[in-house]
Amino acid sequence: MVRLGYVTGNRMTNVQTRNVKLQARALRILMAEAGLDEDAASKALLPPAEKLPVALVDGQTGCDLSQASAALLDSGGIVSEAVNALENPFGSNGIRKERRASKHVQRTLIAAPKAQM
Repeated sequence: MVRLGYVTGNRMTNVQTRNVKLQARALRILMAEAGLDEDAASKALLPPAEKLPVALVDGQTGCDLSQASAALLDSGGIVSEAVNALENPFGSNGIRKERRASKHVQRTLIAAPKAQM
């Protein structure tokens, strides 16, 4: 997970919130990483954002959800790279950085939530 870029510090930033325990963990991660209070973090994890990486990029940069999703796709799903790309769209050499996301990342970030039964 570290090599894939899904860890920031000692926190996994690509948590899939499939149960109550993981939803609480995602809430704590969002509060710590984006500096949000509990109410703001709870609202950020509601649909349409719903996914922790999108909420993290949105919370750290203040951009809208479509920009956060696009930045995550371009960065291959790596939150820190998406944040850096939004804060500095041109690299240190002045050339725009682009990277295509893998099919797995595209499915994870774009996939519609499954219907609850």
